[in-house]
Amino acid sequence: MVYSSEEDPKKGISQSDLYQMLAYAVRFKVDEIILFYPNTISQNQENETSLSIKDALADNKEILIRAFQLPIIKRELLSSPLNEKPSLGELFESTKQDLKKRIEEIFIPMFD
Repeated sequence: MVYSSEEDPKKGISQSDLYQMLAYAVRFKVDEIILFYPNTISQNQENETSLSIKDALADNKEILIRAFQLPIIKRELLSSPLNEKPSLGELFESTKQDLKKRIEEIFIPMFD
């Protein structure tokens, strides 16, 4: 789970996810890894969380781990009256468009 916390040296990225991302980076010989998390009902993070780690087992290679939360849950539905809920089709389309927009916001600047 990713959350904002200035006090947390892992910046909200779980220990097991960090190990997994480091293993991928070393295995595939890359110095940047992107981790996607679904948003949750209780936590929302609009911006990127990033963490740079020097891997002592890989000749002190510096690896950048970037984590993003993706909009999977429509929080607006939780506060709207039951009789105003959209159909499942409308909900899926809206969520799909939000997800597409978020992915474009993440990847398009990388290729500009």
